[in-house]
Amino acid sequence: MKVLKFGGSSVGSPEAIKQVIDIVNKQEVETVVVVSAFKGITDLILKISEEAVQGLDSYKSEVENIRHRHLESIDKLIPKSKKTPIIQYTNRLIEEMNDLLYGVFLVGDLTLKTKDHLLSFGERLSSFIIANAFESASCIDMRHCISTNSKHGNAQVNFELTNKNIEKTFKNFSGISVIPGFIAANKKGQITTLGRGGSDYTAAIIAAALDAEVLEIWTDVDGFMTADPRKVSKAYVIDELSYSEAL
Repeated sequence: MKVLKFGGSSVGSPEAIKQVIDIVNKQEVETVVVVSAFKGITDLILKISEEAVQGLDSYKSEVENIRHRHLESIDKLIPKSKKTPIIQYTNRLIEEMNDLLYGVFLVGDLTLKTKDHLLSFGERLSSFIIANAFESASCIDMRHCISTNSKHGNAQVNFELTNKNIEKTFKNFSGISVIPGFIAANKKGQITTLGRGGSDYTAAIIAAALDAEVLEIWTDVDGFMTADPRKVSKAYVIDELSYSEAL
């Protein structure tokens, strides 16, 4: 079994997602695919959450932009015969997010718990659409697998319970499964998140629990660099480094 993780840039457009599907389809073993939200969606949800809590109704048009982007991806990725239920479910999630934002707008309050719930929509939408873009793949809700405490925004994993949940969920697994990174749930079933960059963490949790053959983190950059290339023009890729150096 392999675990492959694809970040926001790797699923940033229908064309990029087609590349992901091609990569996964070439694997010769059972493959768990962990995906982030579409590129820029997490930051956009953070932005509109702040607009809503400030009483700015500009968040409404941004919600429609999010809807349009996901529906456009469905249009380009999903066969016509499968589109209707995918569109319906996507709209249902968008409306749930919109209702939550309206509540934030009305009361002028944005708790970490509510922010976690809002941020979860990015991965929930992307994983559902990408799973259905495959000819045959399941989509697993990680809220039923990764169990955490209630430290919203950066929850701590209960590994004993999480490993049992993952082993049970994937007991008869075969083929391809697409799962959302970043999100989990506490004992009450309330959505929690694993912090920014949490999709890599999700992939590592899955790989360890299932004793996967390998965990691959796919990205659109060549590797570790000597500095942030957006700030240092002469930054270059480091050919080799140890785990301690990476940390």
